[in-house]
Amino acid sequence: PGRGLNITCYEKTTSCLDPCQNCNGASLFSCLSSLLASLLWRLSPWSLWERPKIPSLNSSRPMETLPVGDPSYLAYLLVFLAAGIGCLIGAWQARQTSLPDVRLGLVVPLITSGLWGFSHVCLLLSPTLQVTTVFYSAGLIVCFGTVGAWLWFCSAYSGRSLHRKKAIRWGGLAVFIAVTLTKLTNRWHGLYFSAEWAKVPFPHLEVNHHVLYWGTTSISYALAAVGFFMLVEPLRRIKAGGGRLAALFGLTALPIGLNAIGYTGPRLLDLSHEPIGVAAFVLGVLSFSKRQFERASWAGRQEKPSLLVSNDGRLLNYNDEAARSFPPLLETGTVGTRLDEILPELAETLGSGEKGEEVVQVGGSEGRDRYFRVM
Repeated sequence: PGRGLNITCYEKTTSCLDPCQNCNGASLFSCLSSLLASLLWRLSPWSLWERPKIPSLNSSRPMETLPVGDPSYLAYLLVFLAAGIGCLIGAWQARQTSLPDVRLGLVVPLITSGLWGFSHVCLLLSPTLQVTTVFYSAGLIVCFGTVGAWLWFCSAYSGRSLHRKKAIRWGGLAVFIAVTLTKLTNRWHGLYFSAEWAKVPFPHLEVNHHVLYWGTTSISYALAAVGFFMLVEPLRRIKAGGGRLAALFGLTALPIGLNAIGYTGPRLLDLSHEPIGVAAFVLGVLSFSKRQFERASWAGRQEKPSLLVSNDGRLLNYNDEAARSFPPLLETGTVGTRLDEILPELAETLGSGEKGEEVVQVGGSEGRDRYFRVM
């Protein structure tokens, strides 16, 4: 009392409006400060919500022993640890991506997802409520940063330039800072979450989410959905590997179901399982081949007819525009076939090295020939 807002003011009672009753001989300035803070609180929009009581972190009881004998505890610990390691391995492998913007868009979200997974590991290993809550808050901050990095990747991979616009960059940074501040100040306003110990299925942090959490989560999922929509168009354009890539990207969304199960029942913990989906995506991309991953981006981002050909003259991938422009591709457009067996004129031009100067004549529909300049 007498040092600003005390717990009595926090609970929105009127007792602190009487300086003589609560200040206990403290200075008049401190009493007036407390009174002014209480009045400002009552005039603020936040006073319209009934704020939950936040448990005192200083009086949190320690976890007696880590439940290392519980199979479900060990499973959670090992799964999140493996997810974090897998994401960091994927980030190291993504450095070899030749497309600069795609490379950055892959490395950053993989690193943040790995840190997100490690924050869950630290959360499960923390012995006190105070330390556990700190790691939970750190995970919330990292996860929102992952959303921004995901949008960068989707924009770059689909051939868009949204990630290069300064207005969007600064706007995203401002939103990230604002959301981070609401998370860091949750101990004061209590509108993001409250936490306490739970014993089922093993001693762990039980989090009750509040209005700011659900608002931020809604924004995060909406932005993530925008990223998926940006990927739809290039994946639809390519003729080879589009379905497999769509399935890989879909792995990142599967943890939403795990989150719903954890929120509605006791079968799973009420934690964010997204690092698991990102780790599964990394394993899928590594098995898919990084070169095919890049080829799909090259072919899918082009609005003009685009064919990818290997050094030995074999067709690697092509897009819808190429299939419509070169009818032979519709008949024999099998990836891996030599280009001179499908489009001999184009293969001859590529072999001559006269790109930008040679014009290729291709028979079109209704007997009309079409002409293309090889770039």
